Amino acid sequence: MKKFAWPLFAVLLLLLVACGGSNVYRTDSGRFVYEVANRSVTITDYRSSGQAYEEIFIPETINDLPVETIARGAFTSSVSRGTLVAGVVVIPESVTTVKENAFTGTPGPNAIVLRAQEEPAGFQSGWNNTVAPVVYDYASMDVEGHYRYVVTNSDTVVLLKLLETFEDATFNVPQTIEGKPVVEISDMAAIGNTHIETLIVGEGIVRIGREAFSGLSALKTITLPESLVSMGERVFSGNRNLEEVNFHADSNLEALPPGAFRSSSPLPQFSNKITNIAIPDSVESIGSNAFLNGSTLETVTFGAESALKHIGEFAFRSTLSLESIEFPSTLETIGRQAFRNSGIVEFVFPEGLTRIEHGVFMESRALEKVVIGPHIESIAEAAFRDCVNLKVVVVQREASEGITTLDHWSSSLGRPFRQNHADFAIYVPENSFTEYSEDDRWDFYIDKLHTHEDLPAE
Repeated sequence: MKKFAWPLFAVLLLLLVACGGSNVYRTDSGRFVYEVANRSVTITDYRSSGQAYEEIFIPETINDLPVETIARGAFTSSVSRGTLVAGVVVIPESVTTVKENAFTGTPGPNAIVLRAQEEPAGFQSGWNNTVAPVVYDYASMDVEGHYRYVVTNSDTVVLLKLLETFEDATFNVPQTIEGKPVVEISDMAAIGNTHIETLIVGEGIVRIGREAFSGLSALKTITLPESLVSMGERVFSGNRNLEEVNFHADSNLEALPPGAFRSSSPLPQFSNKITNIAIPDSVESIGSNAFLNGSTLETVTFGAESALKHIGEFAFRSTLSLESIEFPSTLETIGRQAFRNSGIVEFVFPEGLTRIEHGVFMESRALEKVVIGPHIESIAEAAFRDCVNLKVVVVQREASEGITTLDHWSSSLGRPFRQNHADFAIYVPENSFTEYSEDDRWDFYIDKLHTHEDLPAE
């Protein structure tokens, strides 16, 4: 009996498939795992080669059967499974259905390229929305020289990938390919390149994607065009030798994205080498972690027509060489811990701000003086905690108008002024001294309260 059990099972299995049943197969390369049902193929899993940012081309047919479905979780990123989907995924026209969470995971694919005229059913729920890739409907995809690119239906070009064959020290992003304008650089297009020292982004480029030029170990200089409107998260992060960033004088850039120039550590061997940067007037927000750990950053300047409104959390954390910064009056919010452990010595909160967030200058050991403007309505916990050299806090708001919310000031850890200089003092308007001193929200600092008349001479 045992001798004939397996052959009999195999015959039955083949009959089942021929009659429209299903089974699991692999391609010859061992990459795709799939099921066959009703003479149609469903991709159920993918096994990576282990190469980071690989390009994955889903076949139109397997064993002469059309590939029509991508199953739930088929391209989920999981190191334990040996799956790493972080490059370009090309979906052929034969695919009519993409199941929910087909591309869930971090990192997800940086670009999905559709060969179909219409999106497959379920496509929009096919990936993790927190790392949603750029999706291209396109007329063609090809390679020219060192570039993989797509020509979109609007007859423009998206640069998908800088191929490994590119070994030049200068990367002058092409303005045209096939005589068509290049308007976009895709996510992670050149991530990890070890040759580029000078990056020149040509006029006409409107968008640069997420992490497009991050982790470039040789990169020193970046030049960006007037046409650039947006950049993705961490676009230039982890570039340890980056020294210079040149924005066009008439830049149209709307925001510095989260982690734009982030370094992994403020230690010299890990921090970028940027010392000075001029923020274009067009920029309305500086995202979270934008300059995190930039320990050599000394000056950040803004133009007279700056439209800046928002500074994200941790944006300038551990910028140890940044001794001063003056924001435009348009600024409305500064995120929590934005200047934690910075080198700033004196800071004046801009007139447009109404709230000082949690830990905004926490552990900034160089900080000596802070001016809290007349429009500040609330101060969050630990705002200036462990600023061991902070001596002077000037409060300009009249007590009659009140700083109405002093979050968690009753908590020892939450007090905004804690572990400051031994001579630390708070200076309030003279005609408001009595009101401040009798306000139970300020009573912990009663022996630190003085009037503006007592301010030490500069």
